[in-house]
Amino acid sequence: MIDLGAGSKKNNNEEKPISTVAKNSLSTPWQCQMMFKIIEHLNCKQILEIGSSLGISTIYLAKANSASRVYSLEGNHDSIQIAKNMASHAKLKNIDFVEGNFDDTLEKVLAQMSSVDFAFVDGNHRYEATVSYTKKILSSSHNLTAIVIDDIYWSEGMTKAWEELKKLKAVTASLDFFYYGVLFLNPDIKEPKHLKIIMAKLKPWQKYI
Repeated sequence: MIDLGAGSKKNNNEEKPISTVAKNSLSTPWQCQMMFKIIEHLNCKQILEIGSSLGISTIYLAKANSASRVYSLEGNHDSIQIAKNMASHAKLKNIDFVEGNFDDTLEKVLAQMSSVDFAFVDGNHRYEATVSYTKKILSSSHNLTAIVIDDIYWSEGMTKAWEELKKLKAVTASLDFFYYGVLFLNPDIKEPKHLKIIMAKLKPWQKYI
């Protein structure tokens, strides 16, 4: 593991079993399903992910719209190799994995994209980086862009970043799911709306909302 961000609260060893990374770092099924539904509903075609990890969330993003192009950025070499294998196993050809420090790769990828329809910011987990990356994404966004910020209560810095991003002029609505937040830019929403969604713990046999 070569972690270029804030690291892990549970295990910062340089070597980790894949099972440990999966247990502590991957987005949960309901989180991935929620992003899938947003992409499907908004018909997002230009999709950006900052932080591929093992590529599970990437597959959800790519499967939501077969006509889409997903640009997934990852700083850790071994992680991105696993993510590529996962995408290949899923027979997905609409994903471009980009390896390197986000500070170096993000602007280059944004320049390749015509615009950003959907973005999942799940890398670095520092206040300055989260705000900086999101503002760069906003410069390539449009009225129907949706931006998901992961782990908004992971640290004081992440919560500060979330609260600051909600107040940006371009943001007209947000949904706070505790584990992540979603920013919307639709100018038809005249008065800013910021909602907190209380997620009930469902039984295993119940479907995710």
